[in-house]
Amino acid sequence: MSHTNIFNKILSSCFVFALAITTVFSSIPAQARLAEVVTNVSTPIAADRSTPLTVYLAYGSLTSDTDIVNAVGRLTLNNPSLQFVNTAFEDFYFGDPNRADSVNPPQQPTCNSTYSGPRYAVSASLISTNSITYGLQSARNTTAPSGASTVDRLREKATGCLRVTMAVSPGATPGATVRLTFDEDSLLSTSYAEQSRPGLQIINFTIGPAVNPVSSVSSVASSVAVSSVTSSAVVVSSVTSVPRSSAVVTTTPTPPTQLARTGGLEVVTVLGGIAGLIIGFIGFKVYKRRISKVDLTNK
Repeated sequence: MSHTNIFNKILSSCFVFALAITTVFSSIPAQARLAEVVTNVSTPIAADRSTPLTVYLAYGSLTSDTDIVNAVGRLTLNNPSLQFVNTAFEDFYFGDPNRADSVNPPQQPTCNSTYSGPRYAVSASLISTNSITYGLQSARNTTAPSGASTVDRLREKATGCLRVTMAVSPGATPGATVRLTFDEDSLLSTSYAEQSRPGLQIINFTIGPAVNPVSSVSSVASSVAVSSVTSSAVVVSSVTSVPRSSAVVTTTPTPPTQLARTGGLEVVTVLGGIAGLIIGFIGFKVYKRRISKVDLTNK
């Protein structure tokens, strides 16, 4: 068999292999999200602050027509200068999470410090200093902390608000940026249509210099109130301070980033590149071998 035929057979086999891989991985559905919404808190948090920071984060949608299975939220802090207070995490929502009536959804809670409806304290066992994993509306006891890291479903048109409390860590680093990330769909539930999968909610804090290193008393705001109308957007409502007559601190949301995508398309691109390199390498080796044999024969 001639070298040309061998090369053509190898090339054909590689092409078929690459095509098969592309077909398999292109059948894997890509996971899309709505755009991230990033909020930058403009006022630095004093490194010696002794009062906690409270953030309110909304989830769910009044327009959803599907129960969401595996509705597990996850919150993370990327820098140890801030840490979660595991005894001060609450879920605000109206209605029975197991209600049968989907025609008349419960009232949407006000996602800030003015909320006066049912409050469900979340078990401290679900919270570490830098992460929280919580099945949305799995806390169902108004008299004692409860909840779980899993949940069977979030009822359609259900909405809620997470009250998250953080504290400045001992030895917090002035100048550090701390990112709080809330992933409402941390398990990538199969219930979401790709065009409605919640995007990440991100809040960036900056640690400032100590205000009073001796007494460790800070004059910075006592709570940062962040709320959202839907699961896809964070709206900064206010930042209150002590005393309340002090000036309100504003924050500046950054423009939404592009849709974050993971899944089949990226894998196909990588594998296509690898397949191309393999084909090129084999072709080069066969061609080089053919030239060598011709040279030897001519000698």
